[in-house]
Amino acid sequence: MRCVLLGAAPAEDINFIRSMILPDDFLICVDGGIYLAIKLSLKADLFVSDMDSSFGFFPKYFKEKIFLPAEKDDTDMLIAIKEGISRGFKNFLILGGLSGRFDHTYANLCVLKFLCENNLKGSLCDENNEIFILKNGFKKIIKDPNKQYVSFFPFGCNYCVLSAEGFKYPLKATVLRINFPQGVSNEFIEKNNNSATVFVNSGTVLVVLSKDKI
Repeated sequence: MRCVLLGAAPAEDINFIRSMILPDDFLICVDGGIYLAIKLSLKADLFVSDMDSSFGFFPKYFKEKIFLPAEKDDTDMLIAIKEGISRGFKNFLILGGLSGRFDHTYANLCVLKFLCENNLKGSLCDENNEIFILKNGFKKIIKDPNKQYVSFFPFGCNYCVLSAEGFKYPLKATVLRINFPQGVSNEFIEKNNNSATVFVNSGTVLVVLSKDKI
């Protein structure tokens, strides 16, 4: 099973959010994510909140609730992720975690790094982007026909070393530095049917699959 977390960031395309949630997903509403669940008519399995962006509101029908102090070191999202890990989940999807306040978006990228460091799978998605972090060795990236671009950035390190095949601009043990965005706006090769491959020689790599917002 997968753990899906609903955050409080504005979601322009409700139908996209709905399409990403599967019937057997374990669904956690994180604070203001409760309003996204209401828009989607979803009854989440767990509500995790310090009650600031939810403004003190939560439906009575939630199966479980974890209330948090307002003053703490971990974000609500990270606490919700840790709760999912404690329940045995190894695959996490964050929806409603992009746009809105940039500091919250960046904090969610840090959550992806936390998952990566713990050898767990995590992604952060909206209708225009899919974001995840890779480290250590060979990985296959599945081609998404709805995303034109793929970008690579070092994250949590000054540089990473990356090889990539199946892209318009192939990389061979290329050093990508934090202060030079060389890895932005690559593209899948059209003749490549379903996937491309990357090899992370060193460091951690933030991968962004994206499309232009129309």
